[in-house]
Amino acid sequence: MSNWAKRTKEATKSVPLTKSTGDKGTRHTAVVESFTPKSYKTGSFGVELKYAVSGLARPVYENIVLTKLSDSGTMEPTKYGESNLKRRLQAFGLDSDAINAFPIPKTPKDAGNTAYNLSGVNVAVYLVDEEYLGKPTKRVRAVFPIEG
Repeated sequence: MSNWAKRTKEATKSVPLTKSTGDKGTRHTAVVESFTPKSYKTGSFGVELKYAVSGLARPVYENIVLTKLSDSGTMEPTKYGESNLKRRLQAFGLDSDAINAFPIPKTPKDAGNTAYNLSGVNVAVYLVDEEYLGKPTKRVRAVFPIEG
């Protein structure tokens, strides 16, 4: 385990769990549980972020799609996938050099070579209540680092 992962695990123990409501949605304190590559049925590829949110019984998932299958059968990058992933990495506390050196996976083969050790990071998550296929869900609207 790296020094960074040890520091974030220790910081997790001391962060108070808070909740507040504002213009952006409901703000919760959360901990990143996992950061895993994921392939979709449509041929798209991305990463799935799993947050353990204070005050909620179930974890909240966020999917960032990085590439999609085009009509010609080739993998094309999505318009905002890479920038969204870099923004999340910045919220997780990585510095700009580490983010620029972070290998963004484009295919499942690339993801197999990349080790993700981002669990245990404390963040502030803004959740919005929405409906998906008629069911109430919570969507991650924004993620910010917790100072301290």
